[in-house]
Amino acid sequence: MKLSKCFHLACYNVFCKTKYSLLMIKGILFIFTIILTTVLVVQGFQSYYNSITQGEASSNAVVINVPLNSNGNMNYTEKELLQKVLEIPQIGTPSYSTIVDVPYSSGNEENAYININRVTLIAGQNTYPGIDDKSFNFTNSNNTTVKFEVKLYLNEGKTINNNDLQEFLYHFPKSKLIVSGTEMQNPKEIMISDYMLSRFGVTDYNALIGKRITFAIDGIPYIKDFLLVGVINEKLYRISTYSLTPHILICGDLSDFAKFKSKSLFAYAPVDDFSNSLTVLQSLRQKNIENLVSYDADLAEQIFFISQLKSIVMYVMLILSIFVILAMSLSLFSVLYNYISSNSKYYAMVRAIGVKRQTIFTILFIELLLLLLVSMLFIVPISGLFLVILNYCLINIIAVGVPITLNQLLEAVFPMFLLFSIGIISISMILLRWNQRKEICIILKQ
Repeated sequence: MKLSKCFHLACYNVFCKTKYSLLMIKGILFIFTIILTTVLVVQGFQSYYNSITQGEASSNAVVINVPLNSNGNMNYTEKELLQKVLEIPQIGTPSYSTIVDVPYSSGNEENAYININRVTLIAGQNTYPGIDDKSFNFTNSNNTTVKFEVKLYLNEGKTINNNDLQEFLYHFPKSKLIVSGTEMQNPKEIMISDYMLSRFGVTDYNALIGKRITFAIDGIPYIKDFLLVGVINEKLYRISTYSLTPHILICGDLSDFAKFKSKSLFAYAPVDDFSNSLTVLQSLRQKNIENLVSYDADLAEQIFFISQLKSIVMYVMLILSIFVILAMSLSLFSVLYNYISSNSKYYAMVRAIGVKRQTIFTILFIELLLLLLVSMLFIVPISGLFLVILNYCLINIIAVGVPITLNQLLEAVFPMFLLFSIGIISISMILLRWNQRKEICIILKQ
């Protein structure tokens, strides 16, 4: 029998068996909507959790403002405080840094900042004058000029810690934070963003890696003979957390802090994971130093609350979904069985006139495809409505919503529906085969 005739017979069967067709559509629709909603709610909570624990990873740190004396040294009190923080097991390797006051340290106190067009990059015999950029848009301010800004890191800590890397990869999962070279670790080493190098007309930054460079302000050397060890991806500065961070990072010892007239530095002690945030907060309170350091206690408690809520919601949704899906699956199985059983005589009749068994399977396959297609037309709007209602309830009850977009809904629907359809069709074919064997046995007995 031709495929077109099989299609016509399938359509005829679907419309003639309206009762069973509607029951099947309802069962498919209900089961799949429950499955989809459960998966998307769990995914939504996980996405919300990741947006904080990974998307704001750099904020998960204990920060200490450490004053420096004229020699660039820390006072004993600040050293002792820092030591107490580092004794907490969940604290990672710290970094020590300060944003250099370039006008003050270069003798240009009358200027609020140094424009890049006053700066020259010198590498060996080559000089690269700074080029201003009126379309500069790394920050949300009205600033439309490139400032010559520098951040100084102490060589006793890390420049880029795991929290920085985690946050960068969350926003740009397919990009590298350091596009060329390595992280600086020793005094007299420097890292620059690829954007800042482009403002000096440098396009092939790989050629400068491993070379000594100097930055001169109005022809006077300011950063002299620093080894360029790495180039930072400018995408880092597109993240709001880092938008105000200078694009030029230099590494030095405490004498360099005195040389650049830095009056203080920030000790940034990252917490290894957000799951440890509440433990770190409790440790700070036990040591009676919570008020002496900067740590986002509200965020730590919020993360703990969301983590517990996520676990509870996942278990509740899982248990409810299992019971509902099990009940509806039995109901759908019953509908499928009755649907096929009601067609037993019809199948026997068409077999009697010479229709092959394979053709009957084809007809049933097309019938199921038609029913699944009709169900699919309702699944997206009904699932979307379920999510909107659920999201509204969650926001008003626990002040946490499920950030699911239409694209995420559509991306989840099609692969899940494909697997679901394969399951429905496979079960139906097994039932049809079993039903036909049962009919043959009955005929033989008679």
